[in-house]
Amino acid sequence: MNLPNLRIVVPALISVLCLTGCIPMAKAGFSRYHRGDTSELSVALYSGYPPADYPYQSLGAVRGEYRASQNEMVGNSTEKALDNLVEDAKTKGANAVINIKLDQQLRTYTYTGEAVIFDSVPFSKRILIGDVL
Repeated sequence: MNLPNLRIVVPALISVLCLTGCIPMAKAGFSRYHRGDTSELSVALYSGYPPADYPYQSLGAVRGEYRASQNEMVGNSTEKALDNLVEDAKTKGANAVINIKLDQQLRTYTYTGEAVIFDSVPFSKRILIGDVL
């Protein structure tokens, strides 16, 4: 096998091994979730799961959904779906939502996550986009 073929074969082999479970995949980092106007939300939003030094109490799954009109912009639709997620978390008494995921089906935008209560909310100070624990 010559060198150019190795550059293609090795990454492909690693991907296959990761997908089959032979090599554990790296977990995504825990980071503050940002959107256009999240300057002061009453519930902190995070992608991923927190490290062990941030214990939390789970309050269950939360969901925020929004169906956009035909001429509505995507950014506005996702923000409204995220607002609905925050409202669902607030009704459960959460101070944060972790492991946020977005699912889009045609014009329906759905955010899901886990409502939690942190004793000390990670990244409680003003942070820059991309801060990761």
